[in-house]
Amino acid sequence: MRYIFIILFLLFGSQASSNQVGDVFFCKMKENLGWDWNDNKVVKYQLHEFKFTIVDEYKIKFGQGGTFDDYEMNIDNFVGNILVASSTTGRLAMKNNLFSFTTTSLDRASVIAAICDKF
Repeated sequence: MRYIFIILFLLFGSQASSNQVGDVFFCKMKENLGWDWNDNKVVKYQLHEFKFTIVDEYKIKFGQGGTFDDYEMNIDNFVGNILVASSTTGRLAMKNNLFSFTTTSLDRASVIAAICDKF
């Protein structure tokens, strides 16, 4: 009987911390790098704090100001503590609180790593 309770807790107790529509994440960048084709070098950009919200099961939206100023992305995968989203030039992957973002354009490629907390 004790094992049944343990299994039920592991199955359903871990769901309480899963990401949900309406969740707001506050993030602090650990790295913000880009390759600049015009200068042929890696550029280290200023680190920022930012926030984003899971608007619905299809979209996330970033707050105003900073690197992601009102940026919106389409959710590709939204299961438990995994969130994957994309736009025409960017891709986001977050597992638990580890946030990774890449973007490409005709003149640069960038990567951002951040730690996010849910509030």
